[in-house]
Amino acid sequence: MASTTYHIHIPIVSLLAMSDAELEETLSPGTGVELRAKLVLMQAAGKTVFTGDDCDQQDANGVCLGHRRD
Repeated sequence: MASTTYHIHIPIVSLLAMSDAELEETLSPGTGVELRAKLVLMQAAGKTVFTGDDCDQQDANGVCLGHRRD
């Protein structure tokens, strides 16, 4: 039986409101400065949420569209 799994997502504005230490604990690897820069670039590209680097099925906002498992 096939199923679909979804990556969770976190609003980028919530992540940007975190301290560098909180960012490093929540997202890794990277320093707070590196992670913040990555998030700003994602936001500039039109993303509103962070789903993770390994999600290759995202809508324009960055929300995971699901991954079918057979």
